[in-house]
This record gives sequence, C-alpha cells and structure tokens, in this order.
Amino acid sequence: MSDTMAKAPRVLMAADVSAAADTGLGRHQWYLARELERHGFAVRELYSETVDAGISQPVRRFRFPWAVLQEVRGEARRGAPYDIALVHEGSAGPLCLARRQGLLPTVCVAVSHNPEQKVWEYSLEYARRGMQRISWKSRVLWPATRLWQSNLALRLADQVLCLSEEDVSFITQRFSRASGGIGRIANGIQPDCFLEPRPKGPAKILFLGSWIPLKGITELRAALAGALVRHGDASVSLVGVGLPEEDVLRTLPAAVQPRVSVRSHFSSSELPGILAAHNIFVLPSWWEGMPIALLEAMGAGLAPVVTSVGGMRDVLRQGVDGLCVPPNDPGALAAALFRVCEDQDLRTKLGAAARARAELYTWGRAGERLAGLLRSLLHPVGGPASDPDWQQA
Repeated sequence: MSDTMAKAPRVLMAADVSAAADTGLGRHQWYLARELERHGFAVRELYSETVDAGISQPVRRFRFPWAVLQEVRGEARRGAPYDIALVHEGSAGPLCLARRQGLLPTVCVAVSHNPEQKVWEYSLEYARRGMQRISWKSRVLWPATRLWQSNLALRLADQVLCLSEEDVSFITQRFSRASGGIGRIANGIQPDCFLEPRPKGPAKILFLGSWIPLKGITELRAALAGALVRHGDASVSLVGVGLPEEDVLRTLPAAVQPRVSVRSHFSSSELPGILAAHNIFVLPSWWEGMPIALLEAMGAGLAPVVTSVGGMRDVLRQGVDGLCVPPNDPGALAAALFRVCEDQDLRTKLGAAARARAELYTWGRAGERLAGLLRSLLHPVGGPASDPDWQQA
C-alpha cells in the first residue's frame, strides 16, 4: 500500500449553517466534502446540528467557533491532528489565533463567501440611504458577536479562499494580506440541473431567492412593472422567497399581479423541474459572492439578467452568456428584461452560451481545484497556492 493510500490528509470542514441541501453555504460544504473524499482526503464535517441545535443565534456565534477549536485541539492531543481545517470565516477566528500563536499544527484556511466586513459596510451605507433598515440591536450585536471573529480569521488564517475577484481585492487591501495568501475557489452545479435546450416560446422569468432588500427586490418590482406592461406575453415566477404568496403579491403593482406566481419554499429535488419551466433568470442583487442559483440557472440554459457585482461579474460575459446591469438601477434592469422578453433569438443565444459556460462550474471542477490548493498548502513547491485567474475563459 502506498504512503498516500496509507495516510490520507485529514481535513476538517466547518460552517455554522444547517447541513440541509437547501442552504447555499451548506450545499457548498457538503458537495466539496464529497469531492475532497473522491480526491483521497479524509474529511470530517461540522454543521450547526452537529454542535448545538436549538440554542440562540448570538450564543451560537461563540459556541460554534469554540467547538471548532476544541475539535482541532482534541484531535491534536490524541496524536491524530487534522492536516487542514477549512472553516467559514465567521467561525475561524479563535482557531486562526491559536494557530498563529503556535499552539496548533493544523493549517487554518478561512473560507469567505462574501467578506462579512464588506457586507457590513454595504449594509450600513444602504441603511444610511434609507434603502434598508438595521435595528440598533443588530448594530450592537453583530460587531460584538460575529464581525470581529470574521476579521480576525481573514487577518490571521494561513490561507483565505473566496469566490470572486472583487473579494480578493477587498481582502488584500482591507486586511493587508499578500496576494499569495488568498485563493479563488468556486461554487458548483448539481448534475441534474444541466438540462437540454428547450424550444422557443413565451418569455418566462424566474427569480430564485429570498424576498429581501439586498436581493434587489425594490428594483425588481419596478422593472417588472415596466417590462411586463410593455411585453404582454411574459410571465414571472418568484420562487423560494420565504414569505407567504399574498405578502409578496401585495408589494407588486396590481397590473402585473395576475402574471406573477409566488412559491415560498421548494426542495432541492424540485429544482430541475422549476428551472425547466423557465427561460430567463433574473437576480438584481446589491452584492453577491457567487450565487449557486445563478450557476444552476445557467446550467439549465436560462438567459441570465443580473447585476454586475461580486462573482456574477466574474462568471458572466456581458452580451455573450448574459446581460449585466448596474445595481440599484431599475431602469437598466427593466430595459434588459424587456430586451430578452422581446427577442427570442437573443434569449436562445444567451441561454445556450450560459449553459456552455456553466460547464466550467461543476462541483467536480470546483473540487479538483480545491484539492490542488490544499495539497499545495501541505506540500508547497515554488510559488503561492493562489491563482486568481484559474477559471477565466
């Protein structure tokens, strides 16, 4: 038996989220754990349920990082240390601090899906402009219980992995990290979301996500009113919004309500059918990491209309496999939606190109990239582990 087979690198993957496949971060960790196992790593996963189920959120923001630290310390004391701990930034701070002080042999990697410092600054700015509300309780509790831990992790981790070039730049500048200490990874697409091209037909728009301000719902409401009034055959589905249908519909203009369907929740097994029933995908977020919903819509051949933010700007090429508009611009969003509703040939072309582009973003490719990055951390050979341009076409 070879040394590689005899001793697989031990990896801890931890994120304070549900292990359910319906959560983006949970799905990211679960799929990449399977891929790392396929590449010869021995993986242990920690989720919210495996630490403490049912405790209050502020308490868990301390309890979960402590559980991660204790898990790594316990295995080291037992004489079977983890080689690498791959931990979401919000739960990695104490672990990274212990590592920096020389108390642990385990390489600490902080995973950032959207740097929490960046999101916090954006949130405060949008609140200042009156576009969303942040309670005084959140203004106190979030920095006190979570934000400082995230920032500690991004400063002290042996390596940071994030999803977009925008986040590479933010972390490099804000936390004074060398570019070699930051790597790019990607989200992926589950295989059953790759669908065959569908025949031409009426425009059917899909919004897939929570009905909250940061997803651009104010701009979307205005854009839908403009696009649907001008295009009489288009229809819209708002799926996975997390709110009752009547609560969402009453926020829309009366003229477009009959052409909008709302679905509060769905299961992952239902997603391929939902995607197959549409041909346009819209996501006008204020900020994003690399939304799995966009990748899955691309894999299904939907024509994407999104804002040019975060990983969406990296994934899509303007006018080639999607239309990108500035955030907070309902006029530009309405014009882009109307354009793909009116022009079936454009819709078909963008959808086909998006599906081809999506082949770059399978979980298999993401796992292969991550496995290579982790091996380079364990056995560095001439050069940094990061390669920000690894997936650019």
